Amino acid sequence: MSSQLKSPSITTRPSKTVKTGDSEKRRNLTFFNTHSWEPGVLKQLPWLGVLSLVGVLLCLVFNIVILVTSNGKPQDSWKVQPSVLLAISSAISTGLLRFALAEGAAITWWLKAIRGCTVADLHRNWSFASSVWDVITQIKFFNVLGLASIASMVVAIDNPLFQRATTTAIRPVQTNMTLPDVQIAQLLPFGYTGVINGWMYKTVAQMTPDFQEVLSAYNAGKPMYLNHTGCEHANCSTTVRAAGLAFKCASETRPEDFGRAYRGPNGEPVPSNYVGNITGEDSIKRVMFSTNFTFYTMDEPADFNFTAAYKDKKPCYGQIQINQCTMHHATLLYPIKMIDGAVEFTSSLENLGIDPETIAELDESVTYRVTNDNNKSTLGGVYLAANNLFKSEGLGEATDHRWTLETSGMIAQDHLTSTNYTYICEDTWRDPTPKIVAELQKLMFRAALSVPYDPKAKPLPVGSATNRTVQQIQTVNVVRLQDKSVFQVDYGFLAAGAAVMAVCLVVVAATFSEWWKIGRPITMSPIEIAKAFKAPVLKGDGINSDLNGLLPLVGERRVRYGEVRYRDDEKMVFPDEEVEPNEKVQSRLELTHLHWTAVPQRDTHYV
Repeated sequence: MSSQLKSPSITTRPSKTVKTGDSEKRRNLTFFNTHSWEPGVLKQLPWLGVLSLVGVLLCLVFNIVILVTSNGKPQDSWKVQPSVLLAISSAISTGLLRFALAEGAAITWWLKAIRGCTVADLHRNWSFASSVWDVITQIKFFNVLGLASIASMVVAIDNPLFQRATTTAIRPVQTNMTLPDVQIAQLLPFGYTGVINGWMYKTVAQMTPDFQEVLSAYNAGKPMYLNHTGCEHANCSTTVRAAGLAFKCASETRPEDFGRAYRGPNGEPVPSNYVGNITGEDSIKRVMFSTNFTFYTMDEPADFNFTAAYKDKKPCYGQIQINQCTMHHATLLYPIKMIDGAVEFTSSLENLGIDPETIAELDESVTYRVTNDNNKSTLGGVYLAANNLFKSEGLGEATDHRWTLETSGMIAQDHLTSTNYTYICEDTWRDPTPKIVAELQKLMFRAALSVPYDPKAKPLPVGSATNRTVQQIQTVNVVRLQDKSVFQVDYGFLAAGAAVMAVCLVVVAATFSEWWKIGRPITMSPIEIAKAFKAPVLKGDGINSDLNGLLPLVGERRVRYGEVRYRDDEKMVFPDEEVEPNEKVQSRLELTHLHWTAVPQRDTHYV
């Protein structure tokens, strides 16, 4: 015996009595979970999707900032390498863009449905959002959603582009640092360079052993080293205070005849440019160039002097330039650089000690006077070295109507600027003073470096009868240049990565167009779409609500995709219902109520 076919029923809530005013009225009210249709720009703004797009934009800005900021920076200055930050940012931006595409796809799908379309159109819109292959195989239906789907895949190439935009190179990197406890004497100790002999007329007779070593190193060009630099494997530039010579110079131009020594009509000497009758010519030597030094041991303080004379114009009857300088013990500001610890000068030192800005302090001690029990000289050895190294002379000699040039010392040869082998009196020289100044300062710097330092010993005195001592420790600020591996940005790859990311962002953002025409929140949930297609399993009160309102109503319903049987009159046969032998039944596969379905059977054909 067949059982009676029962259709599923929908249960409604019981009616309630509402009291209004003084009388009671009965009214049947059915409480539905409803949702009004309210289009609008702000009301329906897809906040999560928009925030995802903003997040992608921020990731793009972040990538650009990371690359631009890291350009030229040392690798070891970044705890987290830019490549790691770029990889994380690209992963986040790709995820956000795909999330935004899902939001945009839902907007596009529902707008398509609202405008009216075919079921195939809805399927294509859904498949374009999830499959680039469907976009390619159905290219004739290509639309903005298909383009956005491609963009969500193409955006992945921005990571290798951004990664390629940052490389490394070995370059000098500049840093500022402070070096404490730099050891160099800011003034020479009393009697450090020379020894004075004689009782009444005292003269500088010899150099001290310490200064002899300094001069030997100077002549050999040995490298100079500070005790502690922190620049052993770098290039550091700074200014240090060290002992030197302050120059006080005066210049003058004097007329001078360098030509032949003619005799006039009466045998009297006449100048070389004489135009009258010449009765004879004497042999003569003309001083055309000279450098010499003088030192007065009894002066207070014991300075020494330098004089340079040189002919700088061609005419034989012309002029001579004379520079006279007094050299005073002082503390100077030496511009130096340290390359792998070795000290070099960053300028020629030609103005050092002449320009007041290069003089830190003058030694005002007046206790250099030599007494019977005192034979030391602070600058005497420097004077001897200068006289031996830089004293020079250039003589033009006219004998028997022939000219010859005689020179002594290399300075005269080095500063010769032009020569006339026929008329030597036309030879010219340049000023040797800058060269002398520079070389003497280099010698003084070596002497300052050589002063021994012992923090436990008694400080060295500056003078013979003064309480002032030599300062040997100072702190200096240096600019340190060191070859390091630094980040180098290829702006071509940066631009390419940014362009890819920006274009993909714009394309995906285009799928959000006209979101304001949708009157309630929407998703691509199969439940919401099935509800829109009036699926029987989702029938009931509140079916016009959005997904958040629908799920509380139907979320507990048990469903299954399985076999559902129907008679010829389209009446459903329950799984436990018996069927007459001669009765025709069709089997279909449906997603519906669990108790309406059976498990699909193997090899069963479904219509």
